Amino acid sequence: MGCGPGTDLPAPAERVGDSGTVIGVDRDQAMLTRARERTDGLHQVEIGEGDVHDLPVEPGTVDRAKIDRVLMHVAEPADALAQLHRVTRPGARIGLCSARRATLRPIVALRTAFSVV
Repeated sequence: MGCGPGTDLPAPAERVGDSGTVIGVDRDQAMLTRARERTDGLHQVEIGEGDVHDLPVEPGTVDRAKIDRVLMHVAEPADALAQLHRVTRPGARIGLCSARRATLRPIVALRTAFSVV
């Protein structure tokens, strides 16, 4: 969610090997262009335009997700987290980071949807 210029995509692409897929989603065309340039040649990486309030990912297909300084930029952080819940499988691991404490408040409302590790 919010892959930006794709800085964090090559490392997981190496980890998933030939059989895995890394999905980068962003709504900004300039960021998507940069992400595509950065991951050119990494066949495991798929870059797509989308909004965190309506992720272009099939339900229950994501094993791992990373959200780093994205929620503070969206209109409805709780809705974005609900989308994340929709696309992740049971047992999925999620890394979440936000620079603003107020942005993390929606997590309290969704604690029942996720297992906190």
